[in-house]
Amino acid sequence: MKEFRNGWNRASVWLTIILGLLLSGIMAYINYQQVSENTIAQFQREADRQAAAIRRDIEVDLSILTPAVAFFDASHLVERYEFRLWFQSVKVVDNSLDVLGWIPRVANSQRAKFVDEARAVGLSGFRFSELQNGKLVRAGVREKYFPVFYIEPTGVNGAAFGFDLSSEPKRRTMLMQARDSGKVTASQVIHLVQHKKKRFSFLVVAPVYQGLASTIAERRETLRGFVVAAFAVDTIGERALAQIDPGQFHIMMHIHDGAELIYPAGGKCPGEQYFKEGIRTSGLHVIREIAVAGRQWRVCLSPSEAGQIQGFPPSAMAVFIVGIVLTVLLALQFRNNALRTSEIEWQVAEKTAQLRKSELRAEAIIDKAVIPIITIDETGIVQSFNRSAEKMFGYGPEEIIGRNVRMLMPEPHRSSHNKYVDHYLKTGRMKAIGVGNKLTGVRKDGVEFPMHLSVSEVRLEKRIFVGMVVDLSEINRAEEALRKHRDNLARLVEERTYELKIAKEAAETANIAKSAFLANMSHEIRTPMNSVLGFIQITLESRLLCAELRRHLETAYSSAKGLLIIINDILDVSKLESGEFALEATCLDMPRIVQEALKTVESQAEEKGIGLDFHFDADLPHCYLGDPTRLGQVIINLVGNAIKFTKTGKITIGVRASDQGDASLHFSVADRGIGMTAEQAANIFNPFTQADISTARCYGGTGLGLTISKQLVELMGGRIWVESELGRGVTFHFTAQLPVISPCRATGVDHALTGEASSPESPRRFQILLAEDVPGNATLAQLRLEQQGHRVRHVWNGSQAVEMYKGGTFDLILMDVMMPEMDGIEATRKIRALERESKGHITIIALTASIMKEDRQRYMRAGMDAVVGKPIILEGLFATMERVVPKGIGSLNEETFPGDQARQDIDLTPLADVVDIDRGLASWRDPLVFAKSLASFADRHSADAEKIQQLLDENSKEARMISHTLKGLAGNLSLPEVARLATEINAALKAGSHEPAATLLPSLQAALKNAAVVIRKLKMPVARIATPEFDSKAVSSLLQELLIMLDQDDPVVAEPGLSKLGEYLTQDDMINIRRAIDAFDFARAKSQTRILAERLGIQLEG
Repeated sequence: MKEFRNGWNRASVWLTIILGLLLSGIMAYINYQQVSENTIAQFQREADRQAAAIRRDIEVDLSILTPAVAFFDASHLVERYEFRLWFQSVKVVDNSLDVLGWIPRVANSQRAKFVDEARAVGLSGFRFSELQNGKLVRAGVREKYFPVFYIEPTGVNGAAFGFDLSSEPKRRTMLMQARDSGKVTASQVIHLVQHKKKRFSFLVVAPVYQGLASTIAERRETLRGFVVAAFAVDTIGERALAQIDPGQFHIMMHIHDGAELIYPAGGKCPGEQYFKEGIRTSGLHVIREIAVAGRQWRVCLSPSEAGQIQGFPPSAMAVFIVGIVLTVLLALQFRNNALRTSEIEWQVAEKTAQLRKSELRAEAIIDKAVIPIITIDETGIVQSFNRSAEKMFGYGPEEIIGRNVRMLMPEPHRSSHNKYVDHYLKTGRMKAIGVGNKLTGVRKDGVEFPMHLSVSEVRLEKRIFVGMVVDLSEINRAEEALRKHRDNLARLVEERTYELKIAKEAAETANIAKSAFLANMSHEIRTPMNSVLGFIQITLESRLLCAELRRHLETAYSSAKGLLIIINDILDVSKLESGEFALEATCLDMPRIVQEALKTVESQAEEKGIGLDFHFDADLPHCYLGDPTRLGQVIINLVGNAIKFTKTGKITIGVRASDQGDASLHFSVADRGIGMTAEQAANIFNPFTQADISTARCYGGTGLGLTISKQLVELMGGRIWVESELGRGVTFHFTAQLPVISPCRATGVDHALTGEASSPESPRRFQILLAEDVPGNATLAQLRLEQQGHRVRHVWNGSQAVEMYKGGTFDLILMDVMMPEMDGIEATRKIRALERESKGHITIIALTASIMKEDRQRYMRAGMDAVVGKPIILEGLFATMERVVPKGIGSLNEETFPGDQARQDIDLTPLADVVDIDRGLASWRDPLVFAKSLASFADRHSADAEKIQQLLDENSKEARMISHTLKGLAGNLSLPEVARLATEINAALKAGSHEPAATLLPSLQAALKNAAVVIRKLKMPVARIATPEFDSKAVSSLLQELLIMLDQDDPVVAEPGLSKLGEYLTQDDMINIRRAIDAFDFARAKSQTRILAERLGIQLEG
């Protein structure tokens, strides 16, 4: 070691230091050169990227002009609010746009009119202005003006309204260049007149022409105006600088427009220098040209003083320092190598001694271990065998060590052990003997026992395998006992589970049987009610009843209807519980469905003086896919419940989109009734449940309505809940999954199923075969049918119906479904089989109380053509008959409806000057009805212009209402000129502009008088004189039909009903009804119909 510290080793250290310093200096200089070149190239790339970013940002900013020009090109007239909405839809927050506006070309002759129009649309202080001495003053007289008319955003920019851009030279030059070139043109930098703070901005205008303009002369002639945009220069500069990575360079940027420095305002641009002379002495400087809408900007980029590299680059200095450090370390390494070699030799000897001690210690631990441990070599020869292994196998060390370990294994493992060892030596993959690590061992006395073997490999001088053995005899015995116990327990659980399953299935079967029984009883329960209600109704139509008997029958009729409601509730609950209930999937008009449901309970509300307030969200579609009947049932239940518990005030019904964000609607029914507690609200949807016992006594009801509503709502994919506070009313909420569909079309649903009635267009009388097993129902149906002029043959079951069909000639079969001997379905199948031989077809309509979707599908599969539900609504039955029986079958009956008459022809040609005849006939269909409506219009509305004139200053609201009504009437009656003038006057009155309305009124007056003169010259057919005979029964039926017709809100539908009544009543009797229909006020027409019935002593339904 002394030789290591002296001699040639010291010279090697100094040589290392000298060479290290020399190489460090060279590497530092090379790094310095690279840093210089990289900095220059990097700055050039950053400058080019920044210039390109400015160019791209300006192009993006200017791109708003293209859609703006297209917006004005696409419309002859763009309103101010339309421009604002368009701007809000296209504006971008992160750009330099200050202002976007519209500058029309206005001739001097149009100046006053233009100012008036601007003020009329809301610009009260609008005037033409120009800039003088930094202030806006009234613009002088010029041949044409280019005022700012639309400007967004308004705010502070509102000061620019009316400013004539052509009044300032820079702006005028820009406008003229854009007009002649047809291109987007930018101005020199300016200060916007509306900004008090002076800052550089520039204007960009795009011309808008009337049509195509290819030459300068055409462009000057067809110019409409300009779309103008103002951009802030400082925003462009700041946005560009914000994109620079501050970790790279601190860059100064200067922008010139020609010779003028426009960014930064008041700054200086450093002189142009060559930057390749060296980073330390010269600044970097890059100049780029950018085209801006016809102008050239010069962008000057250079690093600020903070961004320039001063002195020796840090990286070069770092290279030099690292080189010195490495040199010193290398010299020290040479010096210490010899010392370390000696130290390592000493450590090796020390570690060898420690290893020997460790081996002895490991052998002692293995020998004392409680787990049997055996070590073998790679050929299977036992190397060690501890005391626990001696106890387990019965061998002493001298008997086992040095011998093959297979002597501890029984056959067949003993014979195959060498194969496992050879496989491992060849592949390096250990393969366990036996299944997994569990195998069988054999003791010295030959007794075999189960054991668990874990083997691991230890590499010392040679490969040694260490095996640890666990005797599994006791563990296996415990596991066997546990398995038997577990099997016994599983058997007991299975037996108990089977018993519970049997009990559960028995309970469910009993419940389903009960519900199915009640559901199937719907036919037997509803059928007698059909007779009860029908015969009471027929008796009430008699004029021979005294007042007392009529009151008794009315009470009985009301009670029977109430009983039917309770029966329906119970049967609905039963069907819901039995799983037989299914919803329709048909088109429904949501506002109409809710309004029809409210009509059902409207009379109850009117009796208590309670208002019904319906709100339908205007943003919602109207048409959905769902079950209109069941949705209406839920609404009727909830609103009827609210009416029951409300004494005064109003009930609010609302429909809006659900907050759940899916395709569901949220319905609410709110009242100001007695309310309920939280405990009562929690149980309100349980069957037969009301708030308390006193509620049932005071208000009545079964407590089933809300239960049914809950189950129906859940079938619709929604939920129902209640919010209430005692004494403050109740609000019921429910949601329903109803997919939106396209506008509703006819769905083919029988009106008889939904309770809607419609009158046939051409009533026919049929030869009818009636199959009905219930005497009351049969008598009622036959009586009603014969009253309408039909000829009826009655049979009692399906078998008789088939036989009667074979021997008779009928137009139609009304088939009850459930009958003795042979039901209606089987009878229909037999009749259809007979038709296949005769090549004929007779219409068969099912009469049944079972009208669920699955039931109707079953009837249709059997061959029936339509289904009418029980109790039968006669108007619906007649409408279904008229609809499904093919045209040409049956005959007209003049005696039953003496008012039926052939359509009378009338020549509408003289109306061609004032009426769009083709359009009118397409809407009204019947020429005579159309002519009568025109005549009524001429009598009642020819003086509407004078009425509007009188009310214009006194009551503008009523004048607006008259103009609105006139607009609708003239449009419906195809009076184009009157409709156009009324529409313009109504729009002016809505805008609060009386002057334009007053200007149009003389034209409207002339148009109305001209139309009245032409219409009154039309030759009307002579109406038949009404007969003085009065048939109370016939008039009652016709008035009831008229009410149904008026529900269609169509004069064409109502006219046949009025004509039939004309056979029994005078025109004076019906004058109020006709006036209401002529004014399209169908609610008033229905009210007048009821008043007429009361005057005649006739009681109408509904």
